Amino acid sequence: GGFDEHFDRMAGEDTDLAFRLRRQGYTLLFEPRARVTHCPPRNRLRQMWARFLLFGATYPTLQRLHGDLIGPSVRVTLCRRWPWLALPLAPLLALLDSLGFYKRSPALLRRYWYALPGIALARLAWYIGMIFGDAPQIGLGQRR
Repeated sequence: GGFDEHFDRMAGEDTDLAFRLRRQGYTLLFEPRARVTHCPPRNRLRQMWARFLLFGATYPTLQRLHGDLIGPSVRVTLCRRWPWLALPLAPLLALLDSLGFYKRSPALLRRYWYALPGIALARLAWYIGMIFGDAPQIGLGQRR
C-alpha cells in the first residue's frame, strides 16, 4: 500500500509503513551500505530539532495504529496525561533513553561515544514533541 498520506505532517509515514509490512509477515533488514538523501537537507541543529519534535508529536498516532507492535509505554502516558510533570523530567528521560541505547549495544558506545550528546538532544526534542503535540508554538516542520 505504500506510504499513508493521511499523516498531516511529514513524519511517521516510514515507521507506519514498516509496521504494516511487519504485520504482513515481511522481515525488515538493515543495510549499512544504503545511502539516503533527504530533501531538504537536515544538517543544521534547528532542522534536526524540528524533525525530532515532529517524531514525538506523531508517536501517539503510531502507538494508536500499531499498539500491538509498539506496546504500552509509561513514558508516553506520562507525556500525554501529565505534561506538567513530564516537561521538567524530559532531560533526565532523554539521557536515560540514550544510555539505554548504548547499554543494549555496548560496542556502539565504545566506537561512537561522541554521538551521545546528539542522541540525548534528539530524544529531548522527541519528548518535547510528545508533550506539546501539534502546538504551533513549538514550530513543527511544514504541512504537506
